[in-house]
Amino acid sequence: MMKKFTHTTTCTWSNILVASLLATVLLTGCGGDKKPAPAAGGAQPAATTAAAPEAKVEPALTGKIGSVNFTSQKLAGASFLAKSTQRGYMLRYKGDLVYGNAETKTWTALKVDSPRAAVDKSLFTDGVLQGDEDFHRGWLTADSSGKLYRTASAFTYPFENGKFASTKIFTKANGNFIIAPDGKTGYEFGLKNLDMYKLKGNEVVTSSKLTHPFKFGITGMTIAPDGKLYVVGNTNTANEMKNKWLVMSADGQQLGLYGSEDKKAPDYLKGIFNSIAVTDKYVAIIDSLGSLYLWGKDGKFMGQAKEEALFGKGHTNNEIVNWDGNSIMAWNYNQKSDSNNKVQFDFYLITF
Repeated sequence: MMKKFTHTTTCTWSNILVASLLATVLLTGCGGDKKPAPAAGGAQPAATTAAAPEAKVEPALTGKIGSVNFTSQKLAGASFLAKSTQRGYMLRYKGDLVYGNAETKTWTALKVDSPRAAVDKSLFTDGVLQGDEDFHRGWLTADSSGKLYRTASAFTYPFENGKFASTKIFTKANGNFIIAPDGKTGYEFGLKNLDMYKLKGNEVVTSSKLTHPFKFGITGMTIAPDGKLYVVGNTNTANEMKNKWLVMSADGQQLGLYGSEDKKAPDYLKGIFNSIAVTDKYVAIIDSLGSLYLWGKDGKFMGQAKEEALFGKGHTNNEIVNWDGNSIMAWNYNQKSDSNNKVQFDFYLITF
């Protein structure tokens, strides 16, 4: 597996509130015997607390990828700070954006109402799920019914009764496990392997290896609502990258292989790591250099957009996931220049 990331939910508004309260204490403590005027009827006036300001909504970025219009909206209220650029995985779960924070070993659920997002306290424990020492291996996946799984240390665990079950299932899994939307089939991919599991509840009924062209490194995979697999990786060697993407049927039949081997071609995938996501009409791949490549579902290459056009200046190391029929979700980080040298992580909803 060639990707890894970080998330840290920083209590920005809590810090502002603490600072506000401290300032109030200092002002009342140093201002002599001044007291608020009594309310009518002799009652004391009700205490008031200034509400924390809402996160600023930035204007959406718009442009074209070939002939396809796009809008890229940064989600206000979703950004957070971390000490490093290591991340966790993200996914759509029960309509929320769930992301992992490697620094705090947590997953956080965000209710997205573009252009804003906020912690959804109805999921997990007030919106946060605590991980453990295996967090860095904690790939999350969920089916369309909302059943959630976590893969770690070569095993996969179902999320039941508010926590991950201690019973290890899918005992042959040795990579990242993705459950199909119907919850009856799972796929596991690693550096070179791509395996399919037929499931009955939490039990593996059958398992088989799928034939694929990626000789050195599957770097990304997603499953469309119709059950088709979209896989991206290197079809050559570590020294001579030839990155392509493949679409497969739910039973593992290869339906098309796309991407050029010509380094000068516009559809040549340059990055070492590539992440893949799909909408109803398009297949999107974002590489480790920040460019987003777009194909039609029929394999027609539409074009590419540079990182700055999608996210503005200073962003890097992007990851994308399926969101809805017209959109994908992206996240990346921006190295802050303050004295603490923090890294800011941001989320963008990209709509075609």
